[in-house]
Amino acid sequence: MAQSMAVRAALFFAKAHNLTHVWIQSDSLVFVLAINSKTWPMELYEVLMDIALLSSTFSVICFSFIPRHQNSLAN
Repeated sequence: MAQSMAVRAALFFAKAHNLTHVWIQSDSLVFVLAINSKTWPMELYEVLMDIALLSSTFSVICFSFIPRHQNSLAN
């Protein structure tokens, strides 16, 4: 849940700063698979729907998985 809320906040930030190309990397494979497949758990439905709607405003957006040990920039 915290991961999806952070991504939603990042997308609001990107939109507010008129970014058009966004690449979201996450060490949560469950989150990346869910957002890419649009198969959302009920407890995350609202925030993932927000992410999907925000995503449609960018020219290019990519959600990808990155293992935690390779994600030193975020950690």
